[in-house]
Amino acid sequence: MINNNLIKLWKKYLKSKNTIYNFILNNGNFKGYFIDGTDIVNSYKDSHDLGIMETYILGHAALAAELMASTLKNNEKIKIKFECSGPVKGLSVEADTKGETRGYLFANPIPLEEEPESFDTSMIFQAGFLTVTRYSPDKKPFSGQVMIEHGNIANDLANYYLISEQIQTAFNLSIKFDKSGNVTGAGGILLQAMPGADDEEIETAENIINNIPSIGNYLTESSDSISFLMEHFRDSDIQILETKPAAFKCRCSKKRFGGFLASLSNQEIDEIIEEDTFPLKLKCYNCSTDYDFSKEEILKIQKTQNKLKTNSVLIFR
Repeated sequence: MINNNLIKLWKKYLKSKNTIYNFILNNGNFKGYFIDGTDIVNSYKDSHDLGIMETYILGHAALAAELMASTLKNNEKIKIKFECSGPVKGLSVEADTKGETRGYLFANPIPLEEEPESFDTSMIFQAGFLTVTRYSPDKKPFSGQVMIEHGNIANDLANYYLISEQIQTAFNLSIKFDKSGNVTGAGGILLQAMPGADDEEIETAENIINNIPSIGNYLTESSDSISFLMEHFRDSDIQILETKPAAFKCRCSKKRFGGFLASLSNQEIDEIIEEDTFPLKLKCYNCSTDYDFSKEEILKIQKTQNKLKTNSVLIFR
C-alpha cells in the first residue's frame, strides 16, 4: 500500500542512487529497511582509493551501517567496528539518522598474497570481535560486542542482533562490479521480526531474504527500488512508510584538526616544530582528506594555546 505522500516521495527520489526506504510487513510483524546506495559505495571507493575487495568489504559495512542507523531515533548515531586477526585487520564505519555515513578499513590495501577467486571474506577477517556502539545525544554510549563467527559482514551483524539484542534480524547486502571493477549497483535490506511474528512468518521472511535476486544486479539496471520491494514482498502485505536520502559525508575540517593540535602539550608542539617537516600533513581516516599546516600556523596555534593557559591561571587565582 502506498499513500499519496509516498507517491510524491517516490517521484522525488526515483532517480537517486542514495535512498533509504522504511517499510513494514504482515501488519507490522516485521519492520524493514532497503537502501539503494550505489553512489555511497562509489564515494567510499573514490575517497579511499579502494580496490575491488576493499570496496566490497567497506561497501557492505557502509550499507549495513546506513540500514542499522535507520532503526534509531532522531539525532542518534551507530558505529560498527570489526577488529580481527585477518589481513584486513578490521574496519570502522558509522552512520546517523540523517543518512550520513563515513568510515575506513584498518588495512588499505588489504595485503593479500594473491587475488581471491571469490568474495568469500572469511579468511580475510578470521578471528576477532565485532562491536556495535549506539550514540544518543542525552545518554552515554552503549556498546555490545560479539565474536566474529562468520567473517561475513551480513551474517555477523545478524548474529550480533540475535546474541546482544535478542532480535531476529536478516541482512542482504549486494554490490555489483563491471569488468573494469567499477561499482554499477549497490544496495541492501535489513529485516527484523517484531514480537508479534510467529515461526511460520519468520521462516517465510528468511526464505525471501535468502532467495531474493541480486540487489546489485537490479540496481545496475533500474533505479525503481519501490517496484523491487513491491514485487518481492507482494505476498507479505508490504507497506512503505517513508523514504529519506542517504550519503557518504564526513564533517571533518581544518578547523577541527587545528583543535586537535591545540590540545597537544607544549612539549609535543615543540617537537613538531623542531622536526621542521612542513607542511605538517594530517589525514582524516574516515574520508582520506589531507589537511596541511604550515610552520607559521603551528606557531600561531601554540601562541593561542599559551595565551589561553595564562588567562586560565589568572582567572583561577
